[in-house]
Amino acid sequence: MKKIIYLVLLGAISSSCINADGFFSSHDIPCSIKESMPKIEDGCFTEACDVLRYNKAIRSTKLYSGPDLSSEIVGELKKCDEINYFKVKTKTTTLGRVKFLKDYKNFKKDNEAFLLSFAADGKIEFCHNDQILSLNYHEEKKVLKVTDWPKSEKWIELKVNDQLVYAPYDRSQPFYMGHFDFDPSQKCQDEKSKQ
Repeated sequence: MKKIIYLVLLGAISSSCINADGFFSSHDIPCSIKESMPKIEDGCFTEACDVLRYNKAIRSTKLYSGPDLSSEIVGELKKCDEINYFKVKTKTTTLGRVKFLKDYKNFKKDNEAFLLSFAADGKIEFCHNDQILSLNYHEEKKVLKVTDWPKSEKWIELKVNDQLVYAPYDRSQPFYMGHFDFDPSQKCQDEKSKQ
């Protein structure tokens, strides 16, 4: 069975990669995150995915005590209820993997690393030596490839009666209007009549 190398290499590698032509950048987040999935972060990975264009629900949705379908259902956001607090959360449930296609710096061909995220602008983040390293995949496709994509869920943090609650995001039937799916015809009836 092929051994997977998670790029937990010598500490000196980290600084040499970071300073080598500006190819890698890093910030201090432990790679031990792979031991403590799921990982919940503020924001999301696609452009403008955290924008709320209309402050009322366009369809009803269940509200949970945490960003997990197995958590307690604590209420319901009904169609046309106001949304006064809106924050996007991304829950990564499974890490992906990247594979190096050739020797590069301290990395050898066929080395693999855990893939944490892939943003719309091509920025990917992966674990290395207890840090998160990033590079632009669109610009450096010849260096590595994504072999497995991370699996994640999008949750919306809301506030009801001063309590934080969570609603799952369903792409096929979102309960709110975001940046790319704004549709005035879905506004609540009382507001349509004012137009």
